[in-house]
Amino acid sequence: MGLTLTEKILSRASGKSVSPGDVVEVNVDLAAFHDLTGYHVVEVMEKMGIVRVWDVNRFVLAFDHLAPPPTERAAEIQVGLRKFVKTAGVKFFHDVGDGILHQLLLDHYALPGQVVMAADSHTTTVGAVGAFAQGLGASDIAAIVITGRTWLVVPEPFRIRILGKPGPGVYGKDVALHLLSVFRLRGLMVSPPSSLPRIQECSQWIIGPPCQTWAWSSGSTPPCSCG
Repeated sequence: MGLTLTEKILSRASGKSVSPGDVVEVNVDLAAFHDLTGYHVVEVMEKMGIVRVWDVNRFVLAFDHLAPPPTERAAEIQVGLRKFVKTAGVKFFHDVGDGILHQLLLDHYALPGQVVMAADSHTTTVGAVGAFAQGLGASDIAAIVITGRTWLVVPEPFRIRILGKPGPGVYGKDVALHLLSVFRLRGLMVSPPSSLPRIQECSQWIIGPPCQTWAWSSGSTPPCSCG
């Protein structure tokens, strides 16, 4: 049996052939956080005494959760992160109103075959373009932003084949909710190309976010052809 898409991506990112269950260190192609999690990420970096971005061309920061800031404390957090943007030389900063982080990553930054890590549980959405995408906590993202690397366990894959033609009004979200009611597994969801076009073009964009809810490490699908 050949390698899955994720195994190919992680083999490339780690520089060696990988198998499910392997613990590997990988180079990260794209990292990100938003205003709500970013405060904690920068706090970890400050405690480590290293506040820097390993590659400003591979990092994205967006203000989307505290937008506009609902409290004085939320406004102070954004002020602090704006200072981080200047001191660290952040190149891709999206202020209030620019968009939601995981959607910005999907629309403007992520590419097929990349390893994408962000401090946001909806990061799995980016798997829709054929990337390996995970949401991580503040400490892990802080280490990634500083070094450009992280460790992970290569997930055990399982395939879901979606057969038949959907009825009127059935879309990707309906498929995601149905899968949620059926599966309680940990691993990587892999949807083959033939299973998705019958639902709706680009419905895989909708199926990605619930992966964290399912306790799956990520969800990957072949990139669709829509613009």
